[in-house]
Amino acid sequence: PKRGFLDRIRRAAAGVGARFGALSLAIAIGAALFTGCGQQREESAPPASLLASEEAFERVAREVVPTVVNIQTDEGAPSRIPGAEPSRDEGRDMPDTLAPPGSGRINTGSGVIISADGIILTNEHVVTNARKIRVRLADDRELPGRLLGSDPVTDLAVLKVKTDRPLAAARLGDSSKVRHGQWAIAIGNPFGLERTLTVGVVSATARSNIGLKSYEDFIQTDAAINPGNSGGPLVDIRGNVIGINNAVVAPGQGIGFAIPINLAKEIKEQIITHGKVVRGWLGVGINKPETSGPLGQENEAADGLLVNAVFRDSPAEKAGLRRGDLLRDFEGHRVANVQMLQRLVAHTPVGHAVEITVSRRGKILRIPVVIAQRKAE
Repeated sequence: PKRGFLDRIRRAAAGVGARFGALSLAIAIGAALFTGCGQQREESAPPASLLASEEAFERVAREVVPTVVNIQTDEGAPSRIPGAEPSRDEGRDMPDTLAPPGSGRINTGSGVIISADGIILTNEHVVTNARKIRVRLADDRELPGRLLGSDPVTDLAVLKVKTDRPLAAARLGDSSKVRHGQWAIAIGNPFGLERTLTVGVVSATARSNIGLKSYEDFIQTDAAINPGNSGGPLVDIRGNVIGINNAVVAPGQGIGFAIPINLAKEIKEQIITHGKVVRGWLGVGINKPETSGPLGQENEAADGLLVNAVFRDSPAEKAGLRRGDLLRDFEGHRVANVQMLQRLVAHTPVGHAVEITVSRRGKILRIPVVIAQRKAE
């Protein structure tokens, strides 16, 4: 009996020990898991640099989105058949939406307010042939828009809306300081989806020879640009407008183009001051380099650009330029390609005398030329 009693005590003690051991193990495992979870949360915290980038994007949205507008125009043209494909033109962004039968086509695009009194920059193709222009602000107010002027050569237009209080206006940057690889943020109304923000980088600058316009000097970006983005701003990480979104390459992905804001500022000033854009004219035909790469990657001319035509009564003819001359410099600037020459001539004030350097039969000649006004296209 005594031995049996002792055995029962030993078994009870062993049970308590086992239960206590299991409890201790559970507590230990729980503590380990808790500690592990704490470590996991600590390890998964985003790096400070990513959080800083996120905060920068949020700041850009807060500052710039209120300056972006939705533009709707009624062309008065026959409407498209419901279900038909959107129009396309050599890969250009042609924003439009289906209109009710018989009401004419309704185009939609974007714009950016650049002054508190209601001046808006957009694309010329957004407002082409418009009978009515309606501008919807970020606060959903809808105002009639008035076209102050447009420039088909650069695909830019300037609108004005009347408002009873100052509007939020975007801060314009300096596109000459845009760097290859920097952040690029596109804001607009793609497919009518208002206040859409997409992020990418500057893929290239001074992109030309694309075939969209005769006058090309684009910022290329992979920030998503879609129909309806046309006319909206491309901004840098500080919220400065560096370009006006303009076009995409339809077959490609992540290949969009924006008009540099410095050019847009020049066009805006001329339209507000003169009601039109005045450009310089030289009056020569120029041969492009024999070989050119895709999407504007053009070889530089080693000895200059070949003059293959001199137009009658042009500044070039009056100054004595001849067919066969190799045009090397324009007012001290080495001319690398046809697009560069176009820009230099166009930006020269009408009536201003410039010095052009040409090579003629092995001799270097410096010829003064008085730039005339280019006829409207």
